[in-house]
Amino acid sequence: MLIDPEDLQFANMVIARRIQSLRRSGAIQKGEEEDFAADITVYLLSVWDRFDPQRGTREAFINTVVTTHSVSLLRKRKAKKRGGSRPTGDADPSECPDPRTDGDAAERHSDLKADLEVVMEHLSPMQQRLVNRLMRDAVKPVADALGMPRSTLRGHCRRMRDIFKDAGLEDYL
Repeated sequence: MLIDPEDLQFANMVIARRIQSLRRSGAIQKGEEEDFAADITVYLLSVWDRFDPQRGTREAFINTVVTTHSVSLLRKRKAKKRGGSRPTGDADPSECPDPRTDGDAAERHSDLKADLEVVMEHLSPMQQRLVNRLMRDAVKPVADALGMPRSTLRGHCRRMRDIFKDAGLEDYL
């Protein structure tokens, strides 16, 4: 079933409001807004055939899909920060590089690890703890756990990001 232009316009309004809400809460950053909006729109269009007028209104369907998919996106992102999906025992061996046979990948990994250790030594103990926590969790939960405002934590993040950039590691932030 094709989506009506009026419904699409309503969906765009709902998505824009949801993105704005996520941005204000600190769940997403300024540069992520377009990606989140596009992902939600694509998903909404892919599930539009599931809309059943017998079960509810188009507006309710759109609101539900936008809300649930945005939460799913945030959960996936949080899972990636925690380590996300890791290769299981039944993974195709050709997809997992073997450090004994793939010297370039192992060497790059080793070099990156050494570079990160050097940069971590230049951080204060508090900044090191922040980096370790932020690798596992988003800004809001870390700020809540530490009892500091998110703006203060973001200020620390900016200073740490500058240190990583100075070391040539901006691609890994």
